[in-house]
Parts: sequence; C-alpha cells; structure tokens
Amino acid sequence: MIKMNKKQPFLLAALLTAAALSGCGMGAPSDSRDVDLDLTTMSATMVYAEVFNIMFSPEEYIGKTILMDGIYDYYYSEFSQSNCCSCIIQDATACCSQGLEFVLTDDYTFPDDYPEVGDDITVCGVFDSVTEGEYTYYVIRDATLE
Repeated sequence: MIKMNKKQPFLLAALLTAAALSGCGMGAPSDSRDVDLDLTTMSATMVYAEVFNIMFSPEEYIGKTILMDGIYDYYYSEFSQSNCCSCIIQDATACCSQGLEFVLTDDYTFPDDYPEVGDDITVCGVFDSVTEGEYTYYVIRDATLE
C-alpha cells in the first residue's frame, strides 16, 4: 500500500488535470496571428465538438478569427449568383463531415489563386453571418489560405 501525505493527493489531482487538458490538443495558435479559435491544434474529437458548437450556436462565434484545416470544395450558387468555397472538416471517423463556407480576401483571383477541389487546405478568417432575403447563413470572411 502506498502512503501519501496530505499534500500529495492535491498535487496528483493538479497534475492529472493538466495532463487531461493538454491531451485535448488545445494549444497555442500555430503562429503570431490573433486567432480566437485554432482548430488545427485540436484532436479530431475536439474539432468535431467545436464545429458542432459552431453550427448549433453560431451567434457565439460571430467576429471570432478561426483557423481550420480541411478539404477544399466549390460550387456556383444560382441563388446568390456567386462562387461558394468551403472547407470540409471531417470528424475522427470521417463519417460526419461539416463544411464551413469561406470568402477569400480581394488579394485572391478566382480561379487562378484558388486550390483544386479536393485539395487539403488551411483557412484563416473571421466568422460572420450573411442575410439574403429571409435566409441567414454563416461564412468565414476575409479569409486567407495558408
């Protein structure tokens, strides 16, 4: 039987808590940018949970700068008469993908500066809402490709 003094259980609890939090993959942003939410440093499980939260409570993310990895996809919207680009984020089992639309800054020219459909991408931009008629949807604005 191991004997512990009165301070050891608290030290052990603090160490286990620190280990558990660091295991979630919620580290510092990958560089010096002002990023509010860095999905690139999170485990697949944490990314799935965070993207679910973004979809479920988008108003809580308005104005936040998000950095994310995913797969590039594109379609032309007849409704808005515009090019729509998305970063497709897969969960840990790759069964439940979620796409976040992004709008690149004016520094990019379509299609010359855009990736090919299916390419791996890293996108950074500001989460925002768009209202067209009676519909509201959410995009990553002022985005850049890493």
